[in-house]
Amino acid sequence: MRDLMITVVSSAAIIMASYLNFLRFNEYPFLTPEVLIVAAGILLLTASISLLYQSQKALGRAILEGLLIFFVLDQNTAGILYSTLAGATIIAIVLWRKKSTLPFLGTAAFLTLLISIAGIGSVSQSAPDKMAIKELKMGRPDSEKPPALLHVIFDEHSGIEGFPADNNHSRLMKKDLQEFYQKRNFRLFGRAYSEHLHTVNSIPQILNFGALQNSGPTRMEGGQVKRNAYFSYLQKRGYDIKVLQSDYLDYCSYAKVVDCETYGNASLSMLSQTPISIGQRAQLIVVRFFTLSQNFKNIGYIYLLAGRKLKKWGVNLPSLGLKSEGRVSSLNAFIATDGFRKKLEKAKAGEAFFAHLLLPHYPYVLTSGCNVKPVSNWRLRRSAEALHLKQNAYFEQIKCITHKLDSFILALERSPAKEDFVIIVHGDHGSRITTLDPIVENVGAFNDKDMLAGFSTLFAVRATGVKVGYVNQAAPVSALLKNFSEQGFLKAPAPPLTSGGLVTLDDANWKPTRSYSLPKSWLNAGQVRP
Repeated sequence: MRDLMITVVSSAAIIMASYLNFLRFNEYPFLTPEVLIVAAGILLLTASISLLYQSQKALGRAILEGLLIFFVLDQNTAGILYSTLAGATIIAIVLWRKKSTLPFLGTAAFLTLLISIAGIGSVSQSAPDKMAIKELKMGRPDSEKPPALLHVIFDEHSGIEGFPADNNHSRLMKKDLQEFYQKRNFRLFGRAYSEHLHTVNSIPQILNFGALQNSGPTRMEGGQVKRNAYFSYLQKRGYDIKVLQSDYLDYCSYAKVVDCETYGNASLSMLSQTPISIGQRAQLIVVRFFTLSQNFKNIGYIYLLAGRKLKKWGVNLPSLGLKSEGRVSSLNAFIATDGFRKKLEKAKAGEAFFAHLLLPHYPYVLTSGCNVKPVSNWRLRRSAEALHLKQNAYFEQIKCITHKLDSFILALERSPAKEDFVIIVHGDHGSRITTLDPIVENVGAFNDKDMLAGFSTLFAVRATGVKVGYVNQAAPVSALLKNFSEQGFLKAPAPPLTSGGLVTLDDANWKPTRSYSLPKSWLNAGQVRP
């Protein structure tokens, strides 16, 4: 019994130290029911494996100790090579010394655990600073203040002329959006398009009025908008720029931003504010914690594959939340909108509110009425499910964010700015719900529907002097924003006479590589004819 207790305590200390490190990294409140439920589950799992450990001979015990260290290090991003070497070293030491390494490793982990617990309080106290406003004092021109401005980028918002023609819900979705923007006094551009497939290329290019910002060989981890011609223009007009951003793409390093709020792209820190059950929160924590390990992630993929196979035979495995991979980017953006709306209620002339929202970006977690779905119903754009199921979930999320935009407009109307404001709304690229992504490596394999899903995006403006209506002519977002800015937001942007419909395909590392045309049939359908 004594040996069993030592094994349980030592193994649990090793895993719990990793768990607490995970919680601290995500700035998650420690003393919450869901965190304690997961901790209890880890203890139960550890006890079960320890019973197996006690029944093994020397070789079996050595292998189990090696596997424990391998998985813990793999979870903490040590990499397969170092994790394998460490696991093999533990196996060799146990076999050589004929003695368990668990008491030593458990003691070391326990000390780490104590340090982590001591740091939890400070993390929870400092966490609000990440979401706090960064105030920078700066001079402003003495000229008359321009009207308040709201600029929202809805990430992955497809243009309505780019909705999939073979989806039965597309026609109604198009009709609803046209009616919404017309009733709210917008000029809507149905065939607007982005010139890049990935956010880190598309948004800097849009905000620099068509000039591409130089980037490194890979931008998959996000980036920074280093040059920003649009923000420079706003500052010259006398605007104080106030930003809501994710930590995926940074706008706030720009010196002229006076107010910045950041929400997490991948962090679980906002999960405790989410209106879902304690059990579902615990489920997401488990999925994210164990899928830190690539090997556990691979086991999850095998589980999902087995589930699809068994479903054909009438056997339904529980989803375990693996289908969404525990991603929360769109959920975090949704939570952040409430604070942003409250700021808009205090909007004044001379203030420009800029928000980049990872919505309707996957995972698709929201109903059309803005309720959070059960985790088992969350969907990813790259899942193996049928395209129409992902598209329908995506449409629901579009309906929700349209309601959110409406709440922003109402907040502005109640603000000191009243009716004197400008609104710019656009996407950064399309839904990207494709059969095959339109990138250089897939040239010749992707189809026209993939191109539209990749590049067709939203663009709409509202301002005094801008005629309400619908424009069907194809135009790049960067040109529309540039033209609208050059006219001082006083006249509707005019699509360029010869847009050409050219976009730039990225390589596998998201580096812009090759020019490519959007489908001619789509471009010609929106041509202005004499």
